[in-house]
Amino acid sequence: MTLLTWLVPLLVLIALVAIEAAKAYEISRDLQIGASLAARALASSGSLTTQQQQSQILSDIQVGKNVVDPSQFYSVIWQRNTTPPTVTVFVQSVSTGPQKPPHFPDPDPLNLGSQFVMKAQSTFRLMQ
Repeated sequence: MTLLTWLVPLLVLIALVAIEAAKAYEISRDLQIGASLAARALASSGSLTTQQQQSQILSDIQVGKNVVDPSQFYSVIWQRNTTPPTVTVFVQSVSTGPQKPPHFPDPDPLNLGSQFVMKAQSTFRLMQ
């Protein structure tokens, strides 16, 4: 009986950790896809994209439940003087803006959510 009393909680803990790891992977994948889509869209729009055009392009990017708000794209770096010229887009999963991505981790018994920020970036060559 003692083997069962410590084995069941351990198995439950392992299952919960596996579920949270799967959620973290999904968020990471969606962020990477969102960054790639945004960088590709900006790169194909040309190097003379205005701030308003850039904002419109970023507001059109949504991936699953994790990239839902243009404010998640916290930085866009245009490198027009490099060979080849590129654009790099940075995205994060923090609950900002009117459409918030789901809270992670959820449930959060250790109160780690406020310190937990996942980020991704993608760089694309500018289309001439």
